[in-house]
Amino acid sequence: MTEDRCKVIDGTLQESIHKLYSLQDESVVLFNDTVLGKELFTNYSNILDVKINKPIKKIESTLFESSFIFNDHFYERVQVSPLFLPYLEKLLTFYEKNKINYRVKNFIPLSNFNPVYINSNSQVSDFGSTPFVTIFESNSLLLKKEYNFLHKECSWANWICCIDNTLLKEFNNLDNIFIYHDNHDLVELVKQNQYNFILIYNRDSNFLQNSAFDIKMEQGSLF
Repeated sequence: MTEDRCKVIDGTLQESIHKLYSLQDESVVLFNDTVLGKELFTNYSNILDVKINKPIKKIESTLFESSFIFNDHFYERVQVSPLFLPYLEKLLTFYEKNKINYRVKNFIPLSNFNPVYINSNSQVSDFGSTPFVTIFESNSLLLKKEYNFLHKECSWANWICCIDNTLLKEFNNLDNIFIYHDNHDLVELVKQNQYNFILIYNRDSNFLQNSAFDIKMEQGSLF
């Protein structure tokens, strides 16, 4: 959460340009340069180029939560994977250098490496409440990093990475790879409840609303 003069512009090109029209002068805009060209702005810099003065000190973490110290403040159990702490470190440093007020609180779940816990009936459950997690990723550039992260951190677990045909070459001959052709393949895989973690490329959490996951109740007969 940041002050009003700092805005995050996301979505399609049309949606992004519509948001830009409502900005005030001297606004600070965070945007994806693969969607909006930097030529639209009078002053442009890449957050990834920010030099770190006070690094994040990780205290403890799970796959999807991190506790850390930044700029002498302790942040406990923030729902950000330690995989993304280097990016968060850059972002917070950018805020500090540009004197932008912020609060690290109630993070909106990222669309990247997005964990959704499911129960034994493949129904969505509360965060951390079950041993079964589906993880959704739409960015092919991040998927390889996430695969390596799970490979390193989840040697104890039964996990799998699901890709479509577009990534066959990049993930060829790697362990824990499942190639799906349509939603039916993924539905059957998820319903087996054999894996602690299923990393799914090119789908989002709406996939779990598939009617194939609906629980069918059988009504008994007295006769």
